[in-house]
Amino acid sequence: MKLTAGELSLHYENGFLRWITTGENEVLRMVYFAVRDKEWNTVPGKILNQKIERTKKNFSISYEMLFEKDDISLQWDATIKGSSDNRIVFDIKGKALSTFKKNRTGFCVLHPIKECEGNNILIQHKNGTLEENIFPISISPQQPFKNIEAMQWCLDDNSKITVTFEGDIFETEDHRNWTDNNYKTYCTPLEIPFPVTINKGDEIHQSISIKFDGLIAKKENKNYVEIFVEDDKLPIPAIGVGRASERDETYHEALKILSSAGFSHYRVDLKLRKPDWQQTIKNCFEEAELMKTKLEIALFVNAGIINKIPAFINLIKGRKDIQQIILLEEDKKCIADNLLNELLNRLRPQLPGILIGAGTDIYFAELNRSHLDTTGIDFVSYSINPQVHAFDDDSIMENASAQGATVLSAKQKFNKAVHISPITLRKRYNAEAAGLDSTALPLADKRQSAGINAVWALASLKSLIENGASSITYFETIGKRGLGIYDSLKGMNIFPVTRVLNVVLAGQPLLLKSRCSNPSVIVSLVLVYDNRLEILIGNKTKKIQKVQRVITGKVKAADLITGHAINIEGADGGAIGIELRAYQIIILTQLNLQSL
Repeated sequence: MKLTAGELSLHYENGFLRWITTGENEVLRMVYFAVRDKEWNTVPGKILNQKIERTKKNFSISYEMLFEKDDISLQWDATIKGSSDNRIVFDIKGKALSTFKKNRTGFCVLHPIKECEGNNILIQHKNGTLEENIFPISISPQQPFKNIEAMQWCLDDNSKITVTFEGDIFETEDHRNWTDNNYKTYCTPLEIPFPVTINKGDEIHQSISIKFDGLIAKKENKNYVEIFVEDDKLPIPAIGVGRASERDETYHEALKILSSAGFSHYRVDLKLRKPDWQQTIKNCFEEAELMKTKLEIALFVNAGIINKIPAFINLIKGRKDIQQIILLEEDKKCIADNLLNELLNRLRPQLPGILIGAGTDIYFAELNRSHLDTTGIDFVSYSINPQVHAFDDDSIMENASAQGATVLSAKQKFNKAVHISPITLRKRYNAEAAGLDSTALPLADKRQSAGINAVWALASLKSLIENGASSITYFETIGKRGLGIYDSLKGMNIFPVTRVLNVVLAGQPLLLKSRCSNPSVIVSLVLVYDNRLEILIGNKTKKIQKVQRVITGKVKAADLITGHAINIEGADGGAIGIELRAYQIIILTQLNLQSL
């Protein structure tokens, strides 16, 4: 629901505020409150007794929200008021209906990267002192702003935004550490020990006030998006796929079908503490051969089983079908230098020609916060998923563009090639959970087989390639987390995301950088070959989007997923005009490259 508070426009959705804007400037990405349990799981809320009143310049909302999961039962009474003087006040009063442990209860505010990155900000602390600072450009490993009572910054047109917090101590973290495309200001500093016990009957009261002062940036009312192709040409990095977490007797047949895709490598997780690790690596060599690709070995080791390294070396020494090894410390967020150096001393002399890297099996945050000694390695590595903090369709799509920021920051900090492995739609496990069952299957997302995942992967590829990633490993071969479902009778049911990867992997193209006038709704990926140009255009939203002035000249257009030809405006000469359905991807092919 679209609402206004004076000159501020915003969307109200499921009890929270999104996309607070003035003119062409985004002020805040989101304002919401969250309940996080003792293992940092987000507890979902249910809205009750919602009331909404609105006029042209004002609105008033009230509701109850009930959070219930396991031993947690917490009810909030919320009011949100927007007034014609460009002010929004969001107030919450919570009461615990049970006794439970929590890591966070209360407000979070998301700041957009585009409008904030590198901008000056004035922080008012709890003691009344003022601090001048800037929103980080490179991803900050630690909290850039602490002990916040109020914060004020300017938009491009020098108008001011002031946000005031009550009811707790707030601080800001760089959310790009987890590939969320925002900075987040949240309540209760992380330096305070957690979890904290909330007793039945305890009450919580917090309030946030948002105030805009200044002139409105004029907004162009274009009902279409323009795509601009640039001259910079970039190589396509090594792109691989992970081993399926669920395999049966038909697995080899499925791998034969996928062998034509042209993947660079096939990731296997090898844990030397497991008694069957030697058989696992032998099986994976056979599987990689069926895939017509090389192995990427994610080698999980700890100090107690380093004595198994000689046997590992004997199994792989002299083989030509290993592309790279990622050294990871099992049950640790990032590999320790002493273990890394010990492994390198043993592996390097015996495995010449094999790339060896190290890092973390989880988020970039862990690598960014480490002081990893990269002297002896060829690359740093970390994994990516877009659902560490938010799980809705819009947030998933927004977060794709933050992936490239991690690559730039990693290259700047470590001065090494950057490998991303693996990339999944949903996190594979909760790295914060105690007593993690290592035999449990990774979590699956029903959107894996849907068009939204294809568009998200397109945006992911664009972000990572244009920012210089050297190697990327996506998803799994088959299954709920993979590229399709294989049935011995029906054959392979290919998911839409697979068709995106097939286009990028085929024919060894180069990538031409491109930009959109509205990258929040459209993503473009431009591939150039010796004799043709291909542009993949994806709709990142649930609404129909129009694209104009893509390229000139005669082109062919088709729906990438269905393969059906599309008649488009301007296909015989002038500028190309296209209309895209929700999460649709269209591929334009131009054979006459002289018109570029």
